[in-house]
Amino acid sequence: GAADAVLLARLAHLETEFFDLNKALVNWQGEESGYASARRRVSAAIKHAWQRGSTQAFAGDGTPIGHVLDLSEEVIGELPAISANMDHVGHLKLRGMGLSDDSLAFLQAFGGLRWLNMSENNLTQLPAFRDGGAGLTKLYLQGNDIQLSEPSRLRLESMQQLKILNLGHNRRLGWSAALSDMRQLNQLYLP
Repeated sequence: GAADAVLLARLAHLETEFFDLNKALVNWQGEESGYASARRRVSAAIKHAWQRGSTQAFAGDGTPIGHVLDLSEEVIGELPAISANMDHVGHLKLRGMGLSDDSLAFLQAFGGLRWLNMSENNLTQLPAFRDGGAGLTKLYLQGNDIQLSEPSRLRLESMQQLKILNLGHNRRLGWSAALSDMRQLNQLYLP
């Protein structure tokens, strides 16, 4: 009946989404980069998280916030832009990967992020999020070279759910954001 048709359409959509994700990752792995084995590991971890096989993250009160994708310390050059829906990933760890701003498009696949750690990379700008970072409660960006521009300052001020914001060791930050609307913020680390 109608329920079967809906289920079949959903399965067909997921099959296409996984095919596109796999194709993008295979193409990325095939680039001449010198990071072939690390890119294979990262691709496998991304697909595993897409399939909801990764571990769950839990808030301090025990509430599940989504799956964890931890690619920290994997040196892969840059992350690829992907079109797969990764909204079920609530905790994304990209610490110490040597990433530049060229990797920020990768974040557009993650509309349900609560916690993001992109510390110890080579970022020069505040990441932009598909949902404006509306659900983010923890944002770790220390140890980069981020400079706040007027648009990024406004984006940051709109992240009203942030509880922890770490921008330490960004020596050219140029902090001028207003905190009056960030009422949940209880930990702030600046250069």
